[in-house]
Amino acid sequence: MNQRRKAVLMTVIAAIMWSSAGVFVKTVSMDTLAFVGGRGLIAGIVMLPMVLGAKPKFSWALVGGSIAYAAFTFCFIFATHLTTSANAVLLQYTSPIFVAVLSWAILKEKLTKQDKICIVVSAVGMALFFCDNFGASSVWGNLVGIGSAITFSFTIIFLRLQKNSNPVYNVCFGSLIAGVIGLPALLSSGIIMEGGSALTGLLTTGLISGISYALYAKSTAHLTAIESSLLPILDPILNPVWVFLVVGERPGMLSFLGGVIVLAAVVLRVLPLILSGKETVSQEAALQ
Repeated sequence: MNQRRKAVLMTVIAAIMWSSAGVFVKTVSMDTLAFVGGRGLIAGIVMLPMVLGAKPKFSWALVGGSIAYAAFTFCFIFATHLTTSANAVLLQYTSPIFVAVLSWAILKEKLTKQDKICIVVSAVGMALFFCDNFGASSVWGNLVGIGSAITFSFTIIFLRLQKNSNPVYNVCFGSLIAGVIGLPALLSSGIIMEGGSALTGLLTTGLISGISYALYAKSTAHLTAIESSLLPILDPILNPVWVFLVVGERPGMLSFLGGVIVLAAVVLRVLPLILSGKETVSQEAALQ
C-alpha cells in the first residue's frame, strides 16, 4: 500500500474515531471548560512520544497551527454543549468551503472539478440538516459552531504547511495549550479526586482524541488540503447516530436525508482516491 492510500485510510479511521466525541461531550457530566482542559491534556500526553524524538523546528506554521487547533477544540466542544451534536458537527463540516478558499490563496492548490461538485452537493445535504435543527438550537451554539469550521480550516492549512516537518507537533502542542487553559477549571471541578464514570469518560475521550488526531496530522502530508477536509466527513454522518443510540437525541427526517446526500457525495469523491492511489495534479503542485 503506497503512502497516499495509507493517508486516505488513516483519515477515514480518524473520522470514525472522531464520531464518538458527541457521545462523550453529552454524557460526561462536568463543566465544559474543565472537559476541554482534561481532554486536551490527555490527548497531548498521548501524542508526546510521537514528537519527542526530534527537536521541533520553529516556524509560524507550527505556532499558527497549534493556536488554530487549540481554538478549534474549544469551539467544537462548546458548540456541542450549546446545541445539538448534529448541528455542531455539521457546522464544523462547512469547513471545505473555507479550506477551498484558503488552500487556493495560501497553498496555491487547485481544486479539481470533482472537488467542486462534492463541495456543492455536500452543502446541499448540510442545508437539510440546518432546516431541521437551526431554528430550535442555540444561536450562540450555531455561531460557535461556525467558529469551529473556520478554526478547523486553518488547522488543515497549517498542517499542510508542516508537510515537510512533523505535523503531529501542531495537534500535540495545540492539545496541550487547550489543556493548560482549562487546567484551573479541571482542578477545581474535583473530578480527579472523585474519579468515577466521569473521569473514565474523560480519559477515554482524551485517548481517542490523541490517537485520532495524530493519525490525521500524519495523513495530511500526502493529501491536498481540500481532500483532508472532505475525507473525514464520515464524522458528521456517524456522530449524530451514536448520540441518538446512547443519549436519544434524534435527528429529523430532513437531517437523515441530508446525511444520505452528503455520504453519497463523499463516497463518490473518495472512492477513486482509494482505488487509484495516484497523486492528483493539485497534490503534485502542492508538494513542489
